[in-house]
Amino acid sequence: VAKKPREDVEMEAAAVEEPVAEEPVQEAEPTAETPVDEVTESAEALTVTPADTADPPVESAAEEAPVEQPTTEDDVVEVAPPEKEKPEMIVLDDTEMENDGPDPDEVPTAEERGFWKAVEDNPGDFASWTYLLQVVEKNGKLKQTKKAFSQFLSLYPYCYGYWKKYADQLKKLVSHEAANEVFMEAVTAIPLSVDLWTYYIHFIAEWKEGSEDEIRAIYQRAVEACGEDFRSDKIWEAYVEWEKQTDGYRVFKLYKTFLGCVVQRHQHHFDKFREWIFFTPVKDMVSLEDIKELLTIHQAEAEKRRIETERRPKRRPQQLRAWKQVMHPHREKKT
Repeated sequence: VAKKPREDVEMEAAAVEEPVAEEPVQEAEPTAETPVDEVTESAEALTVTPADTADPPVESAAEEAPVEQPTTEDDVVEVAPPEKEKPEMIVLDDTEMENDGPDPDEVPTAEERGFWKAVEDNPGDFASWTYLLQVVEKNGKLKQTKKAFSQFLSLYPYCYGYWKKYADQLKKLVSHEAANEVFMEAVTAIPLSVDLWTYYIHFIAEWKEGSEDEIRAIYQRAVEACGEDFRSDKIWEAYVEWEKQTDGYRVFKLYKTFLGCVVQRHQHHFDKFREWIFFTPVKDMVSLEDIKELLTIHQAEAEKRRIETERRPKRRPQQLRAWKQVMHPHREKKT
């Protein structure tokens, strides 16, 4: 192969190393046929900015995900939970509540209004009153109950059964104290009602269970008020049976007062007294002080009889014979 001359080789290497000069882009001159706007748009399209040619930066995965460093117990910081805001209290004005409308407890139903109209037109209509009380008791409205029962009992205070119904309603709707006030008013209005006192005693025994003084007090009030009534034997009998479980010393005195009254089934109660005397030891019936008192009374009566016997003058046999003839004239003389 023929070798090129050295000068030719150096000229070719210099031609390769020299950069090729870029030819300037000549903008098209506007002509009469080409509009100016089209020439401007073509020039902007040919202009190339460095931002368009540069490739977008690529972030490595190591830069995106932060490196987790191991933590120690000293580095752990407790974060307190955020405090909750307390809700503000809304205070309702009483005047605003009153202006909202009437209390439902005060508004009678249509059925109640019908019976109220009947009793207002004719207060002596006892049947309408009873129907009204039945409806009020069924609905269970406190103010309507008080209004109806108070007006009815002011007209008919001797209906002891309705006093009990009134007390039962207040015990259910209000409290035992309110029912107790009704019972006290009732026994003041009709103190001779044995049935009403019986209801009152059962109420106190249930309410004050375990309080002997209060239960004994209501029993004592009952026998003092209507103990001489012919039908009061059931109150006496209940009082005696209750005292047998609490204080046996009082039973003997209670029987003494009870059997001194004229009550129904008197013989039945006397037989129960004899049975109690027979099966109860003396020490459980009377106390030692009572026994001493009875012995003192017995000794005083015996001494009185002895003195009267000694002071009586002794009669001679003839006077005694004449006195017998006068006192027994029908007897024949012995021959």
